[in-house]
Amino acid sequence: MNNFYTVWVGGAEVTDFYASLDTATAIKNEYESKGYNDVIIEKVNKPSPNAEHWARLRRDYPAIERAE
Repeated sequence: MNNFYTVWVGGAEVTDFYASLDTATAIKNEYESKGYNDVIIEKVNKPSPNAEHWARLRRDYPAIERAE
């Protein structure tokens, strides 16, 4: 079973899908670079039901990026 993670900032989940540890760490670092100090990575026990959907969107529409 693969490990999956989600990211919380100030008590709010900020990921739309469960991510790899590398991706979760990158998201955490991004929020911390913006001054947030209450960022938590949580390990989850199952893959996101939307993980394949989001992966397809990122693959098929690479120009779509998260808004700053």
